Amino acid sequence: MKIYLSIIVSILGLFLASCQEEFPVAKRASGFDSFVKNYNLYIKEWLAQKIAKLDEQAKEEEKKLAKATNEKERQLIQSNLQDIAKKREKYMFRQSLGDFIAYKKLEDLPSDLKWETGMNEPEIGDPRAKKGGTLHTFIPGFPPTLSPIGPNSNNSFRGEIYDNIDMGLVSLHPITQKFIPSLANEWAVSADQRTVYYKIDPDATFSDGKKVTTRDFLFGLYIRLSDDISAPFQKQYYREQLANVTVYSDRVLSVTLPTPKPLLPFFAA
Repeated sequence: MKIYLSIIVSILGLFLASCQEEFPVAKRASGFDSFVKNYNLYIKEWLAQKIAKLDEQAKEEEKKLAKATNEKERQLIQSNLQDIAKKREKYMFRQSLGDFIAYKKLEDLPSDLKWETGMNEPEIGDPRAKKGGTLHTFIPGFPPTLSPIGPNSNNSFRGEIYDNIDMGLVSLHPITQKFIPSLANEWAVSADQRTVYYKIDPDATFSDGKKVTTRDFLFGLYIRLSDDISAPFQKQYYREQLANVTVYSDRVLSVTLPTPKPLLPFFAA
């Protein structure tokens, strides 16, 4: 009898298990590694095209200069040639850097870097301020999307779930306007004022406790530059405003801009 009961229970178990709804799990690679290779090639070709177009423009301006009949016309053409030369220098500088996304070793870091921490800045806020409490606010409309990138992403709710939460590599002190740590706890600026080197804080983690690494910074670029997303502004912005991103380790990276800018560590962060 016990044998029969065991058989019946086993059959029922198999039957019930077969009735459970199955959910297929899609396992996909991120495509990040192939993106780096393809995007580096794209930028290389794009820079070559930009330089070739400027060379053509320079030749046309030189022909006009040879035919110019008055001083005012010549000055205008010479001004155009200077502007073309300036743009060409910027693209040539970018070509000299090599890949847009590069990987090097810690020993490749410049030896004369002066690292800053920003820890001499005053504490933010009045120490007498009462901690805690509840803030009540509103948004003027229901968010059309929760995506931070692409169509309809620049809505009134974006700041609450992204801009007020996401952290850059460094921040600006609200009173002194000096650089203070954020995801990076140390940074240094190159002698030509075009490259910033960052050391990610070893205590920086995501909400799940996983440590933030330089790969996460690169992945942030990837999701904005990938052809899998419709984000024409981001694609143009990062292509033209950044010249190079180099990773030296899980904690150390550098960001190079085509031209020097004020507040460079903040702009590159």
